Amino acid sequence: MDESLEGDQPDLDDFDSLSVFIFALKKLDILVYEALKQGIDKTDEYKRKVKLFKELNMAEIMRNDSMPEPLPADEGMMRQYYDEHPEEFSDPEQVHVYEILLSDEIQAKKLASEIQTLTEFQNYAIDLTERPGKRTVQGDLSYIERKWFPEIFDLARKTPNKKIGGPVFTQGKYSIFYVVDKLSEELKDYLDVKNSIKRKLAITQKTAAFDNWVRQAKDKTEIIIYKDAVWSMIDKKMYQE
Repeated sequence: MDESLEGDQPDLDDFDSLSVFIFALKKLDILVYEALKQGIDKTDEYKRKVKLFKELNMAEIMRNDSMPEPLPADEGMMRQYYDEHPEEFSDPEQVHVYEILLSDEIQAKKLASEIQTLTEFQNYAIDLTERPGKRTVQGDLSYIERKWFPEIFDLARKTPNKKIGGPVFTQGKYSIFYVVDKLSEELKDYLDVKNSIKRKLAITQKTAAFDNWVRQAKDKTEIIIYKDAVWSMIDKKMYQE
């Protein structure tokens, strides 16, 4: 049954409801019938697409069914991958900051030297910050990572908690920020990422097996170019001055 019809059962006592449901159920068959009736299957474009579909499916069958399935990664392989790629399984270092973004550098420096508390900082952020959408949350950027705000992050990680840093030039403006908290980089537990490692290694092994199969096939295949045949298919007039 069409997935789009799941959970949409007709009222068997209502003719209209039943007819709509049956039409939706048979819609694809009706479209195919009408297309064939109009001779769509005889057109060059249809034949080209069918040929392409067959070629792609044959390639997929060859990739998936014509080669032996590699053995699944064992515990040792998965553990080794985990130990050798900690950067893939680590939550990055983060800093929680509130920010006021301004176009005026002098104003930014003045505020950075005058504001003493987070409450003061939040009140100024409501009125002044120029970062879109951040006035309503008092300038809260939450926990930021370096990839999002590199200039702010690099200085914020060196700034003590409950202190103000900046101004720092970013995105054409000047940012001052209040550091609330810091989280160090943390490696995820092996058991939590084990399944993802297994899937990753399976894809890697399958790709390597396919590449090796192609390489061996190329080594065994002799390619002969018949120049006369090639030249006979080229319209030489197209390349004459």
